[in-house]
Parts: sequence; structure tokens; C-alpha cells
Amino acid sequence: VQVMKLAIIALLVVLLVLVEPSMAKKRGKVSKNEDNVESIKYSDKADLDAKVESLKKRKPQILDEDLSSVEIQKLKDSEKGLKAKLKKVAADAGELSHAKAKALHALGANLFKQGRFYDLLQISKEIVEIHETLDGPEAEITGKALGNLAATAYRANKKRDCELAMKRGLHILLQKHTEESKEVLLHRGKMLSFQIADGETTLGLSYSEYVDQLENEL
Repeated sequence: VQVMKLAIIALLVVLLVLVEPSMAKKRGKVSKNEDNVESIKYSDKADLDAKVESLKKRKPQILDEDLSSVEIQKLKDSEKGLKAKLKKVAADAGELSHAKAKALHALGANLFKQGRFYDLLQISKEIVEIHETLDGPEAEITGKALGNLAATAYRANKKRDCELAMKRGLHILLQKHTEESKEVLLHRGKMLSFQIADGETTLGLSYSEYVDQLENEL
């Protein structure tokens, strides 16, 4: 009897080994290529394609919602505290510090909710400059700051600033991700939503190319 039980268990193990791969495919598991790099699931890719197409067609909202007078006042009161904190952080940690960048980001989030994009634009540029200096002009965190700058510039009707920031951000992404990666595809979708004409085809701008363009435009 004991031998029979062991035989049944062994048979079940073999069946599981044979059946599991096909079941995994049905469930849409992440597959891996020969280099052991995860590829996008078919179900995920369909969702991603739909999201990219949606981004291409829509324009970014200027404000997420209409604020009541009470909510606006709360934001203004909070703004005063955030500005005081920023001043203290800059004095303690220095004008060129990650701590100041974080404090600027908090203040920027407040201004964004108020819809004060022209005021926010300079803050966004300052955050980019801090990360360029401390982390490098093509660091991943600089790329994220450039994305925030682009979103602000678009809403402030500074389309050229928006385009340059998004193209720099794309170049940074392409250093780490493939053309078909979700990061790059979503970024291109955002570029098209920002009405950047060559958003689907451009390879972006390196920092040196960006500097050259600025010099040529002077």
C-alpha cells in the first residue's frame, strides 16, 4: 500500500510539471526570452496599447477638478507654511541640495492644485537644475523632474519648453529601456498628448544636443 501511495504521488508530480507551463500561458504569466529578460504579457500589452492610444488622443487637463473657495483658501494657507519650510531647508541644507529639491516639489504640488502654472514653472526648472548638478543631466531622477517640468510648461502654454523637456526625458529612458518597453511607449503617448508632432518617431535629445539647440536659438 505504501509503495502504491508513493507511486501515485510521483505520478501527480509529473503531471503537475507537464500541465503547469500550459496553464501558465492560459493565465497570461510573464514569459522570458533566451536572455532571461521579462517580456510584456499579451494581456498587459493589449492594455498598454489601449492606454497609449488614449494618451495620443486626449489633451492633458488643466486642472483635475474645480476647487471651492474653502479648498482654495486651505491651499493658500498651506502654501505659506511650505514656503517657510523651503526657506528653512535651504538655509540648513543649502541652496543646492536634495532636501531643497524635495521642499520645492512639495510647494510645487500645492501650486499645481491651485492652477498657478506660471509660478510653478520656475520651481520646476529649479528642481531640474538641482538634479542636473547633483545627479547628472541624464540621470533617471533628472528624467522624472523633466517630466514634471514638461507637464507644467504645457499647462503654462510654454510649448517649446514642454517639447525640449519631453525629448530629453525620452533620451534618458532609451538609455535603460527598449523602444517597445512600457516606459518608452507611455512616454511617447504623453508626447503626443502634449501635441509634440514627432512624438512617435523622435529619439529624443541628449543633454549636449539640448545645449546645442539652445545656443542655436539665441
